[in-house]
Amino acid sequence: MRGRIVKSVAGEYLIELDGELIVCTARGSFRHREITPLVGDMAEFERGGDRGVITALSQRKNAFIRPPVANLDAMVIVASLAIPVTEPFLIDRMAAIAHKSGCEPIICVNKNDLSSALPLYRLYSRAGYQVFAVSAETGEGTDELAHALRGKIS
Repeated sequence: MRGRIVKSVAGEYLIELDGELIVCTARGSFRHREITPLVGDMAEFERGGDRGVITALSQRKNAFIRPPVANLDAMVIVASLAIPVTEPFLIDRMAAIAHKSGCEPIICVNKNDLSSALPLYRLYSRAGYQVFAVSAETGEGTDELAHALRGKIS
């Protein structure tokens, strides 16, 4: 069987297979080879009842350390011009990491209800990035962001 790891907690991995979540552990051989399954990995596993054991991982197209995830299509970089204000350097750094890893950076400027996202929106959209001005509080812009992420691992 083969599915995507969607959650990892304390050495147990939730693998999604046809809408079902199966709790799996990794074979000891992974630990001996110093390989840690990551959220986003495509995993082959053997199922025994309601649990499973991961037997192999597919090759990763990218992997990130923090948070530990793999195979991202897009990285959503969340920033704000309200408290706390995000330094553009941090956005630039994350965008560079995404580009280097073959992952599309998408910039989400949150808290647009508290402070206009326009300065960051202008700066990064002119640089060719997809930028979304949103408010998690009011829901403004969240539908557009969700639409841009549809079908992507992010």
